[in-house]
Amino acid sequence: MEDELNPGDKVMLKSGGPVMTFDEYEQVLDGKMATCSWFADGEKIQERFFTESIKRVEE
Repeated sequence: MEDELNPGDKVMLKSGGPVMTFDEYEQVLDGKMATCSWFADGEKIQERFFTESIKRVEE
């Protein structure tokens, strides 16, 4: 992403999918990962994505 995200920002994968909440960044050898969470069927899911693969969702 060209601009930094703040915890609580709404994001989604550039390829589509559910709206997620950005939680935090993690620096890894291959770049920067973003930890995001969302709910599906009442269950909280948390996953990491390369920052290049997500975009901010305007409210």
